Amino acid sequence: MVNICNELFRLNLTLVLLSSCATYQLHEEGEYHLDLIIEYGAVPVIVPRVAGVHKLLESFKPIHGVLLCEGEDIEPSLYESELSSLSPQELDEIRKTHASDTAIDKEKDSIEFALAKLCLEQNIPYLGICRGSQVLNVACGGSLYQDLETEVTNYVS
Repeated sequence: MVNICNELFRLNLTLVLLSSCATYQLHEEGEYHLDLIIEYGAVPVIVPRVAGVHKLLESFKPIHGVLLCEGEDIEPSLYESELSSLSPQELDEIRKTHASDTAIDKEKDSIEFALAKLCLEQNIPYLGICRGSQVLNVACGGSLYQDLETEVTNYVS
């Protein structure tokens, strides 16, 4: 990977890192985010989902930007879920009711949090879409609601 990234850098190409998905579902229009990166003249570099890769992110340098997008829920222990007003029983009920929406991918978490922290430490441009913005929020010490309907009682209707 180091040789490929260095060669692309010598060619004066902008490298944008993305974490890979557990599964790719290509649509007729192609992989939307990858297409946009290429359309704007950058090269997408996909960080593979293999154990321990979060420890090797320095080998992907130079990194000109990071794009993190949709995905599973973030592991609640990463944003201090004890701050939640929900009881363990309520959390279990939410997970049962919304089973398809509460999946957690710990490997993706480790990769994306390492990328977010690297961006913050080294002032690397970062774009977070959906889950990606939640990752950045939590990496900066923020928290998340696990269930808006249950935890937020004051809302605008």
